[in-house]
Amino acid sequence: MNTYLKYKPVWYRIMVMISLIAGAYLIFAFFSLFLIRKMTGATIPELQSLDFTSPEMVSVQKILLLVQSLVLIIIPSLLYAYFADPHPTRFLRLDVKPRAWHLLVAAVIVLIAMPSAFWLGELNKQMDLSRSLPALDKWVRESETETNKLVEAIIGKQDLKNLLINMVLMALLPAIGEEILFRGLIQKGLIRVFRKVWPGILVSAFIFSFIHFQFLTFLTRFELGIILGALFWYSGSLWVPVLAHFVFNGIQVYAAYLQPEMKDAPDWSISAGLVGGSFLVVLVLVIILRQTSTVNMYEVYDDEDDFGFEVGPKDEYLD
Repeated sequence: MNTYLKYKPVWYRIMVMISLIAGAYLIFAFFSLFLIRKMTGATIPELQSLDFTSPEMVSVQKILLLVQSLVLIIIPSLLYAYFADPHPTRFLRLDVKPRAWHLLVAAVIVLIAMPSAFWLGELNKQMDLSRSLPALDKWVRESETETNKLVEAIIGKQDLKNLLINMVLMALLPAIGEEILFRGLIQKGLIRVFRKVWPGILVSAFIFSFIHFQFLTFLTRFELGIILGALFWYSGSLWVPVLAHFVFNGIQVYAAYLQPEMKDAPDWSISAGLVGGSFLVVLVLVIILRQTSTVNMYEVYDDEDDFGFEVGPKDEYLD
């Protein structure tokens, strides 16, 4: 049964993935409703008036974060992998032991990318749709404000215990779940569809950023998605982008622990030189990864019997 999707067309696989995620969303929604009513005693009409950033709701929010990562992302993704291949961990590239060199680059490249990532975030915030699309502009800004308030409430008390809990809930679990879904499944599928590596990386990075529905930081996540996609492809191991993703999230959680009033990003005065240098060094590191990579299409898609053409160790058509 766990090869059910192996010989199905791409459109069919996409529908199965969407169905799994939609089903998981319904389960998560009903569980959230049950948990909130159980812990607050609120009736359904009263739910709309609840303050989800209040201290008494923090424990509820943390449980929901845990369930969200597991039920909404990790479990559906693993189920899809199980139905897609008799070796799910190989299918997701979770069985590939990462090289120490790639792990080091993953951590370094994220640190170096931060100035450019935060600069892109500031550029994003200057987006003004108030004249052309006032309703959309209002929704985007109000949603971002509510999300920031919720994050601040979850971060809550600044002590070591909460820091460790937040690292797991807001850095580790999202890094594992989102990398399995967006790099292990979506990016892999898109590269297979396009027969090209970089279109798959760019489109999956766009989806990764869009699906967060935080459009004032869209470009920041888009850049991160591109970096994570390149790390996955050129290392051949999903654990490499998982580490990079965890470092990126973890730095922000730790920064909020050190400076509670910090919100979206450090209040840095980022010079043009620093931003330009950040972009340049990231580009150079990606090029070095490409030049030193031994990954090829056959190695990543050895589970696909119908890929349709021969590939070699340095197949330029695919890269």
